Parts: sequence; structure tokens; C-alpha cells
Amino acid sequence: MNNLNKPLDTSNLKLLKNLYILVVDDDNELLENIKSTISIFCNNVYTATNGKEALEILNKCSIDMVLTDYVMPIMNGYEFCQTVRQTNKTIPLAIISNFSDNEKLLKSIPLNLTQYLIKPINYTSLTILLSTMVEKLQESDLVYEQITQELQYDRISKLLKNKKKIISLTKNETLLIELFLKNKNALVSNSLISYNINEKGLTTQAIKNLIHRFRQKIGKELIVNIKDMGYMLVLNDL
Repeated sequence: MNNLNKPLDTSNLKLLKNLYILVVDDDNELLENIKSTISIFCNNVYTATNGKEALEILNKCSIDMVLTDYVMPIMNGYEFCQTVRQTNKTIPLAIISNFSDNEKLLKSIPLNLTQYLIKPINYTSLTILLSTMVEKLQESDLVYEQITQELQYDRISKLLKNKKKIISLTKNETLLIELFLKNKNALVSNSLISYNINEKGLTTQAIKNLIHRFRQKIGKELIVNIKDMGYMLVLNDL
């Protein structure tokens, strides 16, 4: 489970740029230090101080990988990862802990962790962990999302492809498509769209404008308007 002796894959670290990473730790200073290091490579780092808070973020946002502390109040790292695995078997998860406790390590094995790291976490161990997590993501079946027979979305590069043609997406459109793909054939409320796109919120007109521009790229028929409630990405089984 711990693979710190592997060579560092710089190309993998470059792939972190557009990913969405969640870091969970009740130690605010350590949380900020880890976030600061990850932010060297990644533009999108979310933080939470316990498992319950982290689950709320996971349920609202599209997260590509998670690093969590083991010992936390309200919901610890093991309980959090166990809950995540009930619905998501492939998202890369890593637990960090103050304890080199074999019992905790053995207990965590069924969670299919990418790694179990012992604090203190230094720059080298963290970057090797991130590299390994990217590899895990690439090995999963969730990197490429087939939307229609012609449209495919790459979750690592954040590119939308229409056959061989690349369709460029803005950051807001990227957040929108991942939100829709997380909730295929289900209502995505205006409030949820607003939360994902901008922490300060979006006006109804701003959401309409975003959806209009996005429809022009993905196809109007795929996005259905549920009046006064939100929108739905309607996909048929391929």
C-alpha cells in the first residue's frame, strides 16, 4: 500500500493541473500546508476538517481524488472512506495518520486505498502519493466518459471530444459538465449549479447564459430545462 520508493513521475504531476482534489484534516495548519503543496501542481483544491464536511463536498462537487486524516472529530477518516466506498469503488483515496498502527492499517485494506501514509508528511512523500493517485485514476474506468456515440469527455485533461475534434471548454463549462455527468438523467437544481460554479452564487440569468453557451457545444437536445427548478442531462444507454 505504501509505495514511496518508486521514482517520481513528473509527467503525472503535470496531469494534476485540472483535477479536483479534496484534502481532509482537523489540523488547520497541516491542512493549509498540504493544500499549499498540492496547489503547486493543481488549480483546484478543496478542504474539509472532518469526514461529515468532506461528504457534503463530495455530494455537491465532482472530486477526482481524496487525501484524508485518520483521526478526526464527528466522522474519522476510516468512517469517511468506508462511506465513500459504498457508492464509489474507484476514486483514489489515501489516508494519512500520526500512528504507525498495524491495526489501523489492516482495517483500512478493504477500502482499496492508494496509500496509507504516516505523518509527518514531507514534500517528497506527498508528491509521490499524488503521482500514484493519478496512475490509479488512469487505471480506472472513469477517466473517459462516453456521453453519446460521438461525444467523449476526458476527466484528466478536462477535454470534450467530438470524434477526433476537441471542443474547448471554459472553467465554468468544465465544472458544469462534471456536475451533469455526476447526475446523469437526474435533476440538477439551479442552486446546485450556482454552488459549484461560484461560491458567492450566480443569478438565474447567469445560469441561463452558461447553459445556453454550453448547449451550443454539447447539443441542445442533451440538456433539458425543468422550469423554475434546474436542468437535466438526458442520456440514453450506448
